[in-house]
Order: sequence, then structure tokens, then C-alpha cells
Amino acid sequence: MRLRREIRVATAIFNTSTWTGADLYTDNSGSPWDNIATDIIGQVDAAKEIIRGNTGMYPDSMMIGASTWKNMRYNTAILAKFIAVPILTFDLLKQSIASIIGIQNLIIGGAVYDSAKEGQSFSGTDVWSDDYAMLFKKHSGPTKAMPGLGRIVMWNGEANQLTNGLENVVQYREEQTESDIFRVREFNTEKIFDPYFGHLLKIDA
Repeated sequence: MRLRREIRVATAIFNTSTWTGADLYTDNSGSPWDNIATDIIGQVDAAKEIIRGNTGMYPDSMMIGASTWKNMRYNTAILAKFIAVPILTFDLLKQSIASIIGIQNLIIGGAVYDSAKEGQSFSGTDVWSDDYAMLFKKHSGPTKAMPGLGRIVMWNGEANQLTNGLENVVQYREEQTESDIFRVREFNTEKIFDPYFGHLLKIDA
């Protein structure tokens, strides 16, 4: 259920039907991020200014896939910022690169799913494509009235039994089949509130 939710979120965010036109979408595939000489910092700065012009606020977050994260780590201009810096842990490296491109949250999606049809051999596929990066203003307050791109919206199921705030898990015994039954339900949906709080970057051909 959580993997399917992540797939839905990735489909909603890396969506060229929602993000279209110069205010919402920039095609940088002519200077892809898998080229170490690409000016990633400049591309992100340009997108930040577009979001600021649309909303009056700077974005604070960026969503990328695992392959894009690898490309960012080897980028020449980004590496140049680490001259004479001691060895970094993964978390410190991620925080440092986020600071270099001027955001607070660098979110890396590493999930993989089986894209093969039932009965066929396993085909591991990234949930988050290396073709796109989403720069956005993250919701920071307790209500949807706070400015931001979107949320996972929850409503009241059996609230006292929710786990992780998202799923309802109930266990009961069925003596007829001598089985323990687990019933799992969701009381949530993914919602983009305002696409102008995001900017979709095409970063690969």
C-alpha cells in the first residue's frame, strides 16, 4: 500500500500535463544533469526565481530520484564547493548539497517496483524517474491554508487505530478457518493544491 501510494505521488509530481508552460515547466534536457559539466546550480536558481515570481515565495525543497542524486554528487560545479572539506557522511553530504543549491530539503526517492505483468520475470523499475526534478514550496503548517504545493489529506476512519497516521490495521481471529485475519484500509488521498508552488525541470533527454 505504501509503495503504491509513493507511485501515485511520483505520478502526480512528475506530471507534464499538470506542469506545462514556462511558468511551471522548464526543459533542460539539452543540458542534462548526467553531464558533469552541466550548470545544475544555475538551472535550479532560474527555477527558484520563477516560483518566487509566481507566488512571492522561494521554494524550500526539491524532489529527485536516486539516479539524479548520483549525478548531482559528481557534478563539477557542486564538487568544487567541497575543496579541502573532510570526508562527509551521507546525511551531511545531502544537507550540504541542499545548501549549495539554496534549499532546505533535498528529498531522494529510492523506491523500486516490479513493472512486469503478473507471471512474467521481475523487472525492477525506479518509482522516481531520472528525467525530472521537482522544485517546490513544502507545506510547513498544520492546515491546508498554509502555502505550499500539496499534501496527503487524511480523514477520520477508526482514528484510534491508525498506524503511521495513514493506515488502519485491524486484527481478529476467524475460528472457522483457524486463521488470524489482518484488515488494512487507507483513509487518505494525495492532493496538489497549487501547482504554481512548484516548478518541474526536465533534466534528461
